[in-house]
Amino acid sequence: MLITVRLGVILIKTLFNNIKFSFCNMWKWSKSYIFLSLIFALMPPIFSLITLYANRFFINSLFDKNINLFLYFIIYFFVDFIVVIFLGLLNKKFFVLQNTIQMKYQYILYAKNMEIDYENVENSEMNNDFVIAFNDTVTNNCAPVNIINTIFSLIAAFIGFVLYGAIISSISIYLLLLILLIGVLSYVFNLSNQKYFEKNKEEITLLDRKLGYIYSTSENYEFAKDIRIYNYKRLFFPIYDSIQKLRILWEKKLSFNRLCFNLILSILLFLQSALTYFFAYRMLKNNMLFPGDFVYYITSIGTFSSWIADIFSCISNIHIQSIKTSHFKKYFDIKNKFKYIGGINIPVKKNYKLEFKNVCYRYNGAEKDAIHNISFVLNTGNKTAFVGLNGAGKTTIIKLLCGLYAPTSGEILLDDIPIQEYNIFDYYSLFSPVFQDMHLLPVTIEEFIKSDFKYETTNDDTEVKINKAIDISGLRNKIDSLPNGIKTRLMKGIFPDSIDLSGGEKQSLMIARAIYKDSPFIVLDEPASALDPIAENNLYKTCESIFKDKCIIFVSHRMSSVSFCDSIMLIDDNVIKEYGSHDVLIQNNGLYKQMYMTQSQYYCNGGDNNG
Repeated sequence: MLITVRLGVILIKTLFNNIKFSFCNMWKWSKSYIFLSLIFALMPPIFSLITLYANRFFINSLFDKNINLFLYFIIYFFVDFIVVIFLGLLNKKFFVLQNTIQMKYQYILYAKNMEIDYENVENSEMNNDFVIAFNDTVTNNCAPVNIINTIFSLIAAFIGFVLYGAIISSISIYLLLLILLIGVLSYVFNLSNQKYFEKNKEEITLLDRKLGYIYSTSENYEFAKDIRIYNYKRLFFPIYDSIQKLRILWEKKLSFNRLCFNLILSILLFLQSALTYFFAYRMLKNNMLFPGDFVYYITSIGTFSSWIADIFSCISNIHIQSIKTSHFKKYFDIKNKFKYIGGINIPVKKNYKLEFKNVCYRYNGAEKDAIHNISFVLNTGNKTAFVGLNGAGKTTIIKLLCGLYAPTSGEILLDDIPIQEYNIFDYYSLFSPVFQDMHLLPVTIEEFIKSDFKYETTNDDTEVKINKAIDISGLRNKIDSLPNGIKTRLMKGIFPDSIDLSGGEKQSLMIARAIYKDSPFIVLDEPASALDPIAENNLYKTCESIFKDKCIIFVSHRMSSVSFCDSIMLIDDNVIKEYGSHDVLIQNNGLYKQMYMTQSQYYCNGGDNNG
């Protein structure tokens, strides 16, 4: 019992916080929208009451043969027409404001997503919150907006409930109680039906996800060749049939539940209608009602029932919208480990010292560290390599080095100050990485190369820098062959004049971007893993000459490609197993030499070891 009370208190507190969050944002962005939302919420009970009394008046006047009836009708119709036109204009403004607020939520979700720690972006739970929240903003069903609208609708429904309840109580208090009881029972049965679905939702959703995967795979052009050549149809169809049979079985169960609910609801509504007409007919028979009064009470009873349904519906929707709003709040409340605002500014200079001191990192939910007790120092002008088989921890070290991850324990120091003390954007400016995964944007080649605008001075300087980056990276011939030159858009299919680049051209583009940024630390994280060892070695040698005055960090699973580096760290089993120059490590006769000789022999035989 105590646990139930505590859960109830937590739910109420969460609901209050979500309403406060939504209302404060709405008040800050558009006070007009709040007032318009309240006006439109209150219109239904007000208009329904006016219409109710107007119909009663007109019907009774018709039977009384009131000579002014036509005049009254014209006045009523004219006023109603003016009000409808006025509300139509307000409604147009209302939806413009609503879309504006939803777009603001969409914008701040984008902005937040681009300014949270990278490890939160990789977190599946955090990503799920973002997807749920973002989907709300693009489907015109934004929870923080709808929760306020629904609260106003609940207020309106309660007003309608009180007004029409007073009318019905004048007929019979027992009829009022009976309608209330039927409304509550309908809600309980509906809730039971919803709980049955929620109880089995995970299993149903899993089946839908499996079917969705088969649908999407059959449509995915990346699978098109394999589907045809290897006849995936024979693999997919038996799986599809078995899943579809289970899904149809669940649909039958859900349909049966809905049928039972609708049958019970129909019986209850029939009972309500029968009693309503019984009371109304008895009053009419005893000359207690005029014809207009008969319509008045019959309509009131039907409308009263709808207000009861609206109250329960609003309560249920507020609960749902609160849960969805929690995804917004949870995402907005993510705490960063790095400083995106404030922090120490990093001075622009030529020489920096970057140090890992007993650094450990463990991924969320993992049982052991991805890297353990890593220590080393990097200085401007050094060429350092991290080597080891795939999965050894090299990429994790690079993500920590670039400020994408914060250590689980230990420290990363820049000039003897923990990097968490610096402004993270200042820290990012120190790095020009070229990653293995190369992602383009639908922008011009020029815009892509100039991704970081922070250090631009004049247009002349920019032109000199970008031409230097293009020439050194080897992109000049490709750009000169294009009709629009560096103004050519990337990613074919996004714009009519956009183009695709080959793998080698993409690598050159990434290197041009790194040259243009001109950062003191250059990171080459296996950007040529798809190339043969000789091509990779040539790429690294080229980068060594291009960035000779920088601190260059090479990452590779091939020992021969980085043998020229000043220092090499062999990462194995998530720790630094060996550390030194190529010659020193060969002389040590350890794991490095064993792997180097094995790979060299394999390459000489015409093969390639991908780890």
